[in-house]
Amino acid sequence: MTISQWIAARRSWAARQSSRLPRPIATLLGGIAAAVSGLFLTNLLGALAQTMIVRQLGDELYGEYASLVAGLSIIASLLGIGLDTWILHHGSRHPTALIRDVWHVLLLKSIGATLALAALALAWQAHTLTSLAFVMGVVWIIFDSFALTGYSALRAIKRNGQVAVFQTLSPLLLLLALWLTRGAGLSPLLLLSVQAGTSAAVTAVMMVRVWRLCGSPAEHSFDLRYVISGAWLFVAADVLATLYTQVGLVLLGNSAPSAEVGHFRAALNVLGFAYLVPSLIFAVGLPLLNEAGVGRRGYRPLLRMMAGGAGLYGLAAWGGLWLLGDVAIRVLYTDEYASALPFVQMMAFLPLVKAASFVAAAVLLSCNRLGLRVGLQAVVTATNLAAASLIIPSHGVAGAMWVIIATELMVCALYLLGALAAFRKTGL
Repeated sequence: MTISQWIAARRSWAARQSSRLPRPIATLLGGIAAAVSGLFLTNLLGALAQTMIVRQLGDELYGEYASLVAGLSIIASLLGIGLDTWILHHGSRHPTALIRDVWHVLLLKSIGATLALAALALAWQAHTLTSLAFVMGVVWIIFDSFALTGYSALRAIKRNGQVAVFQTLSPLLLLLALWLTRGAGLSPLLLLSVQAGTSAAVTAVMMVRVWRLCGSPAEHSFDLRYVISGAWLFVAADVLATLYTQVGLVLLGNSAPSAEVGHFRAALNVLGFAYLVPSLIFAVGLPLLNEAGVGRRGYRPLLRMMAGGAGLYGLAAWGGLWLLGDVAIRVLYTDEYASALPFVQMMAFLPLVKAASFVAAAVLLSCNRLGLRVGLQAVVTATNLAAASLIIPSHGVAGAMWVIIATELMVCALYLLGALAAFRKTGL
């Protein structure tokens, strides 16, 4: 048998296997496979790029670059908060309105970006901002935010393979640029300029693809009321989630030694990598649950598949973090951060909790219980703020860990109860 015949036989076998599964489940499995593959490749290319950045910048310049990125991440989290989740949800329920949703979100993000750049210009004129590198970094995160909107649009119409391709292009182009400029004396300004350029190129190509799939936005005029009426609950949900995940860390930073805070944050970063797959299950599964025509017989098997996959992954991540957490810490942060291991092991079960929360959130959204979701988050936020204010200043990183554990368990429990109530009420 020749190679071409073997490939043809494999494709035929894969097509037969796929045809045996219900279409939503086959789409879910294919979408998750594409998303996870893209995530793995993106992280691998990103790790290679990060290694080149560290080596080319050196200790002092890399420290400057890392400080700039930390400040930029705050702006990035505020630009278009909640709007991309709205596109994922609303666009999958109403595909004909997707291009209108994308156009409105991009215009709102453009307004926010213009205001941010205007503020930077005023700060530059007043000599309170003298870092051109920071300005280029803001341009970079603006284009990255536009790219996130494109990713949500493509996921809403179940083009998860294309999302994976576009996600890998940015680190791939960055690696190429770093290789081409390896003898030019890399600086934070040059690096952030390159990152802004690569992000702009990828975003432009992706938006052309979105226009071709969904139609031209030219016929839609801007209507702020349309966005407010549709997206405000998603914005509120993201604001509340930001509060109950970040306020405790802010309190910890103001009350604990810097070294302890750094090691604790390293542990949280390791856990953050384990949260990526449950978030992909949510992003791939929600449009399928929302899909018109998915009735009782289609919804339940799909939900069972999502829950089973999320549960199996959560258990595997729990065991992996417990057994290999020290390896992950040493590879990512060197032996200096070995004291972060106890935190990783104590919180190793949280990916399982997070996986259950994501599946429950998908049920709430697909059952159109957006207000219930925000109400549950408000309860969590109020409880978290009270607990964090009382516990963290006096108990430091140990207190912060227990507040995070209690918060995630509370989110999961309330989401599961809310999802069960929504599930029964809709008769699915």
